[in-house]
Amino acid sequence: MKIIKKIFLFFDVILWNVPTKYYEKYKFNKKLKNAKNKINEFIKNNKIPKLQIGTGGKSHFIDGWLNTCICDSGKTIYLDATKSFPIENNKFDYIFSEHFIEHITFEQAVFHLNECFRILKHGGKIRIVTPNLEALTILHNNNNITEIQKKYLENTYEMWLKSNDFPKQSELFDVFTINNFFYSWGHKFIYDLKTLKYVINKCGFRKIKQCKIGSSEDDNLNGIETHHLDTSIEMNNYESIVVEAIK
Repeated sequence: MKIIKKIFLFFDVILWNVPTKYYEKYKFNKKLKNAKNKINEFIKNNKIPKLQIGTGGKSHFIDGWLNTCICDSGKTIYLDATKSFPIENNKFDYIFSEHFIEHITFEQAVFHLNECFRILKHGGKIRIVTPNLEALTILHNNNNITEIQKKYLENTYEMWLKSNDFPKQSELFDVFTINNFFYSWGHKFIYDLKTLKYVINKCGFRKIKQCKIGSSEDDNLNGIETHHLDTSIEMNNYESIVVEAIK
């Protein structure tokens, strides 16, 4: 009986697992090649190539930009932003990511930003929007909470906590809001302003400056945020840091 099981196991590996492994590798390589071709076509057909990383759903598309995402769904072009980009040096004028970089580790972010620096043209710009650690931590045990902070806590409860039967006591909203933010969205590293500036500078960028949501001195970067548009731009303003920098 044991010999028969071993024979079946052997044929299962040979006839199923091995072909499946090579087929998956073939499909991935084909997807990567297809993405590279589309990226090159976009660069060729646009005088000012602009890249959005971590586009996500259709509601986050930006017209005139190359919208990329690891999910590779619909119109998005496949791009794993934690690995080497299938893009040659000095090809893009602009790079934008919104509520993406917090979903990868700090080490991955360093690699990612180095890749962004590599593919940007000299004088090219990057704009990053990401949650602000300070905006979250200041909520905890704050007896002098502001109106916007109170609204943020209440908004979070109504949108994300209420349906999960979390406590309704408003004095507990801070703890549940902070925990929900870290553990419900797959966030891996949350930045404050000084840490975000540090890692951007470490990767070679200069003239780093903080901006406001939807606002930029550069028309190509003005009004491109889409996060929270379905709920409240005011909430995005409260929880986010926006930084621009130049190569």
